[in-house]
Amino acid sequence: MSKIMIAVGIFVAMAGGYIVYQIIGERGAENLKTAFLRVGNVALEVEIADDAVSRARGLSGRADLEKGRGMLFIFPDARIQHFWMKGMNFPIDIIWIRGGKIAGAEEGVHPSSGLATPPIYQSPLPVEMVLEVAAGEFNRLNLRPGDSALFVE
Repeated sequence: MSKIMIAVGIFVAMAGGYIVYQIIGERGAENLKTAFLRVGNVALEVEIADDAVSRARGLSGRADLEKGRGMLFIFPDARIQHFWMKGMNFPIDIIWIRGGKIAGAEEGVHPSSGLATPPIYQSPLPVEMVLEVAAGEFNRLNLRPGDSALFVE
């Protein structure tokens, strides 16, 4: 009887873990809020990562990111921000935003799979938002430091 109870307990624990994974892990990206951000002269649809869980997950595990879309990381205050490419499957441009303006960008940042110590990308100054877009979008959209980055109402 005790072996059956152990087997049932293991099954219940595994089923519960799978359900949590589906809700938080794989499907977590589907639950992010979206908004439009006018960057320079273009409006991008962005997913909002404004809590610790969504910021930690970021774009990791995804196959790609469409042109005209991005992920906007919003922090409670302006600080030097640090990003890495853990779990990423495609290259991106990282755009640092402070006070509604582009403060700088890291262009063509590639996934760091296989590296024992992945590189860390640091904002040039304290920023409160970071925008990730597909690699090449910074130049394709003709963005430059000093361009505005504001929510579209």
